[in-house]
Amino acid sequence: MDLKPWECCELLKSAYGLVNAPLLWYEELKTSLLNLGLIHGLVGIHVDDGIGAGNAHFQQCIAKLEQKFPFGSTKEGCFMFTGIQITQKPNGSIELDQEKYIEDFLTIEITRDRRKLPEANVSEIERQAVRGLIGSIQYGASNTRPDLSAKLSFLQAKITVATVQDLMEAKKTFA
Repeated sequence: MDLKPWECCELLKSAYGLVNAPLLWYEELKTSLLNLGLIHGLVGIHVDDGIGAGNAHFQQCIAKLEQKFPFGSTKEGCFMFTGIQITQKPNGSIELDQEKYIEDFLTIEITRDRRKLPEANVSEIERQAVRGLIGSIQYGASNTRPDLSAKLSFLQAKITVATVQDLMEAKKTFA
């Protein structure tokens, strides 16, 4: 901007990284969607990713929305959205799968010597690894694997007093 050291600028609109930027983006998007009459479908937004479904009127509204907010890319039928593989079948049903997300989990290495001491407390490095794994399991449990919720709850309760045995159980939870 070629400003002199004593010159400054006033920010008139929200900028990326400001505390209120997500709220302002939500308000702008909501207003735009309502002005388009977008009531014939579903829209989901996560940060700067979106997903939608609807009838022909919905598709027309989305085309108008893209004129105002150009999309980086659009996909149909089979695509990844926030770590979830979404596939629409020919009969219209939708399948959600997190197999790829699960494959990419942080692996926790437990040495043979460490496995021989299942009652030993975990180190702080191991505790951090378990916290990361628990976060990943929580994301899976809330989206496509509700069957893991009970196990996840037990792991979360043990995190402050975790043992090597807990570490091994956490590691195999998604195996």
